[in-house]
Amino acid sequence: TNSGPWGRRRKRTGWEVQRRLGPPAGGEGEALELVEAARDELDRLGGHMLLGRYYLAVGERGKALPHLEYVLEHGGEHHFRRDAKALKGEMEA
Repeated sequence: TNSGPWGRRRKRTGWEVQRRLGPPAGGEGEALELVEAARDELDRLGGHMLLGRYYLAVGERGKALPHLEYVLEHGGEHHFRRDAKALKGEMEA
């Protein structure tokens, strides 16, 4: 668990754990489940970031791009947006 607002503890979501470990061992299906089970926009951002990273890891850049673009459009100041921008920049280099 990690600290939520006002010092309360909350259970880590699947994407929070996977984000630290890299692409999910369960592959595309597991990553899609994380997006579909998202409780809020932050979970959705994490899921799309995970899918983008997964597709890049397996060499499917065309499938990665829409997920990275979702994060860029909805990420605001969150670090996922910075990560997506960096990955997209690497794709274009």
